[in-house]
Amino acid sequence: MNAYKTVMIGEASVGKTTLTKLLKSDHSLDERKPTIGVEISKVPTSLGNMCVWDLAGQKRFQFMWKEFMRGSKLTIVVVDSTSSNVMLTKDLIERHLNNSAAKVIAIANKQDLQNRMTPTSIEAALGVPTYGMVGTVQDNDLRLRQIIERHLE
Repeated sequence: MNAYKTVMIGEASVGKTTLTKLLKSDHSLDERKPTIGVEISKVPTSLGNMCVWDLAGQKRFQFMWKEFMRGSKLTIVVVDSTSSNVMLTKDLIERHLNNSAAKVIAIANKQDLQNRMTPTSIEAALGVPTYGMVGTVQDNDLRLRQIIERHLE
């Protein structure tokens, strides 16, 4: 059985951990706290086990990303769908992913916000395939898994 390393990156508080929990079908509503460094989770998929590395988004941890991304098959850039965060994320992609060997996609999380950008406009700004998502909606777990599996194949 294959094992796939997938890395989730993005600025702080965009929903990386929430999306990781959604992938694991962990629908607990416990208190949200910032990730420190990295959290690694194993998620079974139809393609084999996926090892999801949820990287802390705070600026003080971003210097570690290059090492954590090594060997990844897929990098998922999570954005909170606001215009200000999309611009920060565009810079993040340019700084950290220009020389990445992994496939790169974006998840436009928090599509339930009033001032959200559409996934299509976010994709145009970031230059990577982008999919809209609301990570707090339990029914999105299968859809998120299907998006990721499509890019791992």
